[in-house]
Amino acid sequence: MDSLISVIVPVYNVDAYLGKCIESIINQTYKNIEIILIDDGSTDDSGNICDDFALLDDRIKVFHTENHGVTYARKKGVKSAKGAFIGFVDGDDYIDSNYYELLLKKITSDNYDFVQMGFICEHGNGKREVAIQEAESYDIRGKQEAVFFEGVWELLGGKQVSNMLTYSLCVRLFKADMIRKCINLIPDNLIYGEDMACMCWCILHSNAYAAVKKSGYHYVQRQSSAVHVRNIDFVVNNCKLYDYIVSIFTCTSHYEKARQVMEQYLVHELAGVWGNITGRYIAMYEFPDVKMLSGKKTVLYGAGKVGTDYYRQLCRYEKCSVVAFADTHFEKYTYDYVTVIGPEKIKELDWDVLVLSVMKQETAQQIRNFLIDQGVDGEKIYWCKPKRIYAVE
Repeated sequence: MDSLISVIVPVYNVDAYLGKCIESIINQTYKNIEIILIDDGSTDDSGNICDDFALLDDRIKVFHTENHGVTYARKKGVKSAKGAFIGFVDGDDYIDSNYYELLLKKITSDNYDFVQMGFICEHGNGKREVAIQEAESYDIRGKQEAVFFEGVWELLGGKQVSNMLTYSLCVRLFKADMIRKCINLIPDNLIYGEDMACMCWCILHSNAYAAVKKSGYHYVQRQSSAVHVRNIDFVVNNCKLYDYIVSIFTCTSHYEKARQVMEQYLVHELAGVWGNITGRYIAMYEFPDVKMLSGKKTVLYGAGKVGTDYYRQLCRYEKCSVVAFADTHFEKYTYDYVTVIGPEKIKELDWDVLVLSVMKQETAQQIRNFLIDQGVDGEKIYWCKPKRIYAVE
C-alpha cells in the first residue's frame, strides 16, 4: 500500500483556518502524499501561509493564480497531480490523522472507483454534528442514474446519512484517472453545486464504490462562506446548476426524471432564499420512511397540507403505488391531479397499508379509531411524524 495520494487544497481568504488545515494533512499517518495548495487569488495572508508551509515540507506544491473559483482551482490541482489517487480538502476544514490511510486501505481492497467516509460539522457555537455511514460496498453497474436520483431525493429531506452521504468531493478518495475525467467536464463558471455536478459524472462513470464506517472529515461552518449566503446571486447560480445537471441527461431516456428531480431540488434551495429574505419559511412535509412503502399499495388518508405533500412525494418514486387519496371530509377537496374519496370507499379497494397523513399524533389516533369503527383493519394503519423540510424560525 505505497501508492501516492495527491491531496488538492483550494485556498481563498481562509488565513484564520489554513494552518490547521495544512497541518492535518502533513501529519497524516500515511506519508506517501503530495499536497497541492492552489491559492485562488487570496487577498488576505493565505498565500504567504501556503509559501511558508512549502518551505517546511517538500511534499507541498504551491500555485498562485488569479481568482477563478473552486472548480478552476481543483482542475489546476488535478492537472499537476502525480498520484494514483486524488483527494480534496477545503482550506478552512481539516481531517483526522488516519483519514487517508483508512480511505486508501478501502479503495485498494477491491476495484472501487472511489470510497467515502462520514464527516463532522463544527459550528462556531461549539455544536458538533456527526454523520457516519455503515461500511458497505455498492455495485452500481447498470443503475448509475437511479443512484444519483435517489441520492438527490434523500438529501432534499435533509438526511445526512444515505448511500450517497453528501455530494462533497472532500469526503472521498478517487482513482486519479476517473476524477480527472469527471472534474474536467465541469464548467469553470459553475460556482454553486459544482460538487453535485462532479459527483453526477463520477457516478455515471463508476461501476462500484465503498464506504468506511468512520467520520474523519471536519467541516468548519462559517456563516460568511459561499454555501451560507442566500441572495440573488445564489438564485442565479442555482438556476445554472439546474440547467447543467438536466443537460447531462438531455439525450438519454432519463431526461424527464432528471428535470423533475432537479426542479424539486431547485424549489428546495430557493425556499431557503425566500426565508432568508423575508424571515418566513414555507412549510413542506415528507413521509420519512419511503422505503417502508416500497412495493406496497398505499392509501393516503388526510387530504390537507401534509397529505398533498405526501402525495407529490410518493408519486415521484417508481416503487411506491398510491392507490387512493382519502379524507373524512372528502367533499371539501378538489384537486386537478387526483380525486379524494370518502372513508366508505376504502373497503372496496385492494391495498396493503393506510398512511395517516396528518401532523399531530392525537389527530392520527382519532382518525385511526374512527377507521377501525368503520371496519378498516387497524393492523394496516400507520402514522409517523411528518418531516418538516422548511420551518418558521
